[in-house]
Amino acid sequence: MVGGNRVNRTAYVCAIFFGPRRSWLEHWGLVDPLHCLNEHVRTITSHSTLIERVIFVCNLRDEGLDAETYAKARDIIEKRNEEDSSREWIICSRPNYAFSYGAWEHGLVEHTQDLDFAFLIEDDYVPCKAGFDVELIEKYFSSEDSRRNVIYCSSW
Repeated sequence: MVGGNRVNRTAYVCAIFFGPRRSWLEHWGLVDPLHCLNEHVRTITSHSTLIERVIFVCNLRDEGLDAETYAKARDIIEKRNEEDSSREWIICSRPNYAFSYGAWEHGLVEHTQDLDFAFLIEDDYVPCKAGFDVELIEKYFSSEDSRRNVIYCSSW
């Protein structure tokens, strides 16, 4: 329990891009465009204990290049909502401008106003420790911590 007598309400906002990535092509060739989304779904399902809302904001390329992939992604997230009553799963799309920063802004403004905390994460960075969400909130944002209003950015 964090912040007194209640559990802090937490979102996980993931910026998703379905297009090819230079570094991936050089090392692995073509990768399933849903690979990152599927990894986050798997990780949140198995490793998070506090996150109550998962938001995937998909930056879509022009000319409908990602329409078919986005439809498949929506099906994955709709299925998670049916199977996982412990949290809400949201997927939305927007044009690919301002990259991840634009996606995070959209997710925060449109889907997290009623929550206490939000993790902002890239699709190709995936947490790997069970309970990562509770640990970070307890470490950095407990009500006893005078740094409560500080924003932290880190990667491993």
